[in-house]
Amino acid sequence: VSDIKSDKPIVFGVKKNSNILKSLLTYLKSNVSERLDIPLLIIDDEADYASINIKYDEGNNEDVSAINGAIRGILDFFERSSYVGYTATHFANIFIDKFASNSDVGSDLFPKDFVMSLDTPNNYKGPEHYFSEDNTSLIFDKGIIKKIDDHQDSIPIKHNSDFLLHDIPETMKRAIRQFVISSALAEDIGFNNSSHSMLINASINTDVHMQISDKVSSELSKLKRSLEIWHLDYSNAIKDPEIQNLFNIFEEDYLSYNKDLKTKYSDSPKEKLLNQFYESAKSIRIITLNSKGKDHLDYSKRQRVIAIGGFNLSRGLTLEGLLVSYFLRNSRMLDTLLQMGR
Repeated sequence: VSDIKSDKPIVFGVKKNSNILKSLLTYLKSNVSERLDIPLLIIDDEADYASINIKYDEGNNEDVSAINGAIRGILDFFERSSYVGYTATHFANIFIDKFASNSDVGSDLFPKDFVMSLDTPNNYKGPEHYFSEDNTSLIFDKGIIKKIDDHQDSIPIKHNSDFLLHDIPETMKRAIRQFVISSALAEDIGFNNSSHSMLINASINTDVHMQISDKVSSELSKLKRSLEIWHLDYSNAIKDPEIQNLFNIFEEDYLSYNKDLKTKYSDSPKEKLLNQFYESAKSIRIITLNSKGKDHLDYSKRQRVIAIGGFNLSRGLTLEGLLVSYFLRNSRMLDTLLQMGR
């Protein structure tokens, strides 16, 4: 864009990173010598995170954190500007000092004009549905949520970045097979034009993510090999421990909990099911989503994905066709807990 004063609307999609935001402000200032007298609208997604001035201290409100200062600097450079923040957890925003101001970057981001609660979508089920007293026993009894209680010897909740992973928990191995089954069933009942995904969030450390990825890949490869060898021969396939285990999980975690599935699949030919599991497993790929990884999600085409990460999978990111979530994380941050709950 050579002329920021163009009559045509200009849209910037900007990552909320202080260096990128500062570069944008530098670019704006390089085109004009004074404040811009054109309207600006900033839409800030996840406005409760990073946008808050975490350096603010009552009595010394000249201290401004980098991202907060960059956003305020851009707003202050325009004669006419509006700021709209979106967040599912607005606790931090409403406690911003509405009088806070800085001589260089202007007023803070207190929502002084309005706070509006958006209606909950009809297909949304939040923490109240899954974890309220009325629903807790129902959800656990139906097998939708399973407690992880076998992780301490393999992945302790608290571990450092130099942690060496020798094996993944048995519950994670089971969850991988649940994903193979769930994806196959989703295809069979008509969800065959969308992506299917599984989430594994068991550490905040990127190096540990890579180790988990290697172990998950090894576990999935064992199952794929057995399915590839035996998918056309159920009578011998069921003698393979991997195939036995897969069908046991299908019976225990699906048919025993769901009457509709039991009706549909109890009399279904086992050869057909075996083939469906094979087709499901063979196309699954494993990606690592973190600051060091080079993997990315491509929703322009159908895919079966096991996504492994920490921070990226704790906040904001939505996985298309999410069928299985494996969380082995805690947090002292209420907003992060709510995000992971979502």
